[in-house]
Amino acid sequence: MKDLFVDGGNGRRSSADEVVARAIATSADATEWRLSSAGLKDKYIGDTENPRSTDPLNELYE
Repeated sequence: MKDLFVDGGNGRRSSADEVVARAIATSADATEWRLSSAGLKDKYIGDTENPRSTDPLNELYE
């Protein structure tokens, strides 16, 4: 399965959605899942996701 999470700039929401989906895929042993996130605007080109939204989720699902 391929899934792309999209929001306005890929700074918070879609990145956080991707973290949660990866955790679900891992717990379901769904190795065939291909997950990614993206933004519609070029506002954040070259930036990484906002750690305020993804770090707590990464810690939660570790």
